[in-house]
Amino acid sequence: MAGQGRLHRSGTAGMAKAIFRKFWFRGGKVRSALAGPYRGLRFDISPQIFNSRLYIFFRAYEPEVSDALRRLLAGNMIVFDVGAHVGVHAIYAARLLRKGGTVFAFEPWPENFAGLTKNIALNRKRTCPIEARQMAVGDHEGVSQMVEGPTDGTHHLEANATKSTHAVELTTIDAEAERNGKAPDLILVDVEGAEMNVLEGALRVIERRHPALILEHHGSANRRKLADWLVNRGYRVEDLGPRHILAESNRH
Repeated sequence: MAGQGRLHRSGTAGMAKAIFRKFWFRGGKVRSALAGPYRGLRFDISPQIFNSRLYIFFRAYEPEVSDALRRLLAGNMIVFDVGAHVGVHAIYAARLLRKGGTVFAFEPWPENFAGLTKNIALNRKRTCPIEARQMAVGDHEGVSQMVEGPTDGTHHLEANATKSTHAVELTTIDAEAERNGKAPDLILVDVEGAEMNVLEGALRVIERRHPALILEHHGSANRRKLADWLVNRGYRVEDLGPRHILAESNRH
């Protein structure tokens, strides 16, 4: 009988979760995070959120990254978020900075960019200014081809693509810093394995400003390549969990 009671309670809890998910997380609705570091921030229940990120309403997305942002950000800092997707990290960083800094969020894929701009607007009173740019970031300016990945977070640049592609405007960190008159104090990068191209396009900023960098490395070989490049330019590098590295300049 006790076992049957536990099964009944488990089934009831599962049904309650299903009902909650169906009605509270209905597509097209706007909801506020209920717990965790994003508590009070508002997000559109877009497919990008619904399919793989509903837990942001209760806990951190990539908690090691969120912890590092909380530790590193203060005052009037400038943040560049490269590969911002629908803005979870960008909006959290902007709330940490409050009214003092500025976040520049770069996202080239049209559907993701639409979600990014909507989420920015939903949180405008809770954050410092966030400037959204529908651009990819690499090692040169121009136009590049982006391949659609299997999920909304895996679209990526591919110079010699044979698959169906989407043309996107391409810029560099150095060009954007000069254009905006604001060089970043922290650069956050997740570009599906093309992180080295972003670093090569940020060489002037890195040599003159020495920003902190948080990079998703997409594999051990790429991690070693990124770390070696950064160490050779006066950075100390540490792992942030299994997927990211944090690089801080030894000159600070």
